[in-house]
Amino acid sequence: HPLAINAHFFEFIDEMGEPRLCDELIKGQIYETVLTTAGGLYRYRTGDRVLVTGKAQATPTLRFVGRDSTTSDLCGEKLHESHVSDCLTRVFNETNYLPSDQLLMPKDDHTPTRYLLVLSGPTPPPSVFEALLEAVLCENPHYALARKLGQLEPVEMVWQSMPFRRLDSNEHTPLGAAKPSVIASRAERFEIFSGE
Repeated sequence: HPLAINAHFFEFIDEMGEPRLCDELIKGQIYETVLTTAGGLYRYRTGDRVLVTGKAQATPTLRFVGRDSTTSDLCGEKLHESHVSDCLTRVFNETNYLPSDQLLMPKDDHTPTRYLLVLSGPTPPPSVFEALLEAVLCENPHYALARKLGQLEPVEMVWQSMPFRRLDSNEHTPLGAAKPSVIASRAERFEIFSGE
């Protein structure tokens, strides 16, 4: 699926939030698309995420991998749903631990703020889990800078054996129709409840 370079002007935002032109794309990397149409729509962030699969001559070939609808940004750290999901998967694989559910959410009731990782499952995670998660999150230079400047404290982890339900604090209805997010932005205000 080569990029339609003769139809519109495209830009791409990498995992660190930096804009790239099509000749700067790297095979195997995922980017969010920014579109300027021939009809005049200027720099529209579509929310679409694409994987660069190669090139057709000099034109990048892309595969759609999903939408980037969930981002949390408390102090410039720019944590995207896909990045957090990848970080958690890496730590789960490295520790051979798989919870029943997980949610990373802002805990901004004190300064400096931090994220709270809520895990549920039959057994608690290993003791090295928090340190490993912090290390992979710090591969995001924006997150690492916020930690270095003291704007963010390390992720705090909470484990519970009982499953939890996530309720939208505005609607108070269970989120069950779609695959639940692994990250909640400050605006979403998920509440965590013990399962029944």
